[in-house]
Amino acid sequence: MRDAIAVSVGNLAFLPARIKPFCFFGVLNQIIFMKKLWTMALILCALTLSQMSFAQNGGKGGNQTPEQRAQQQTQKLTQALGLNADQQKMIYDASLKAAQDMQAARQSGDRAQMKTIQDTKDASFKQTLTADQYKKYEELKEQMKDKMKERRQMQSSGGGTPAN
Repeated sequence: MRDAIAVSVGNLAFLPARIKPFCFFGVLNQIIFMKKLWTMALILCALTLSQMSFAQNGGKGGNQTPEQRAQQQTQKLTQALGLNADQQKMIYDASLKAAQDMQAARQSGDRAQMKTIQDTKDASFKQTLTADQYKKYEELKEQMKDKMKERRQMQSSGGGTPAN
């Protein structure tokens, strides 16, 4: 019996037989603890890197094409305002033109042109939407402006991005 314990424990032959199993399990526990520690460290590094890449892309929608932006805006407005098929087509067309123009204006950095593009899009939306829908659209725009102000304040104070 004692020989079996000495063989299974390995180089701990100098210890009394009743202590050998406890030492062996202590070593196993240390190995398991170190594996868990390394796993947690790797997970922490991966989360940190993913947060950094998320912040560099400007959050969601940072590198969408104008077509994707127009489609996304049309879907959101359809859900929020209950657009019919004709309105969806007209909103998509106006959003696509605005997104394409806005992409060029962003590259040149012309803020006045961006404001003109937004005003033109809003005028097109006003012609397309009913009075109630347009009023609700204006409310949605105000909510989005408020969210953007909150994000800018959080980022300038070093608080990161707020949870939506």
